[in-house]
Amino acid sequence: MALKGSCVQCGQCCHNPHFRFSLTPDQEDWVEGYGIPVKSDGDIRFIDFMWSGRCNHLQEKDGKFFCDRNDTKPQVCRDYPHKNTVLKEGCGFKR
Repeated sequence: MALKGSCVQCGQCCHNPHFRFSLTPDQEDWVEGYGIPVKSDGDIRFIDFMWSGRCNHLQEKDGKFFCDRNDTKPQVCRDYPHKNTVLKEGCGFKR
């Protein structure tokens, strides 16, 4: 299912970020070899990636949030939102 909407610069994606990455069988074996818990939802196997706090590069001006490293931010941030992203309240993207 494609996501709808657009970024409203709420900054929720950079506060306590939570991503889900689906895995191929080969990736699943590799991940489990490192002791990372693999979860499932029906036939989809995935890992959760999350951390507490906010990104150090998240800045705010006039109630809008932005990245101060836009030219060098990681690909996972550039590609946001992913199809398995856990969307938070206030985010301009919807399922």
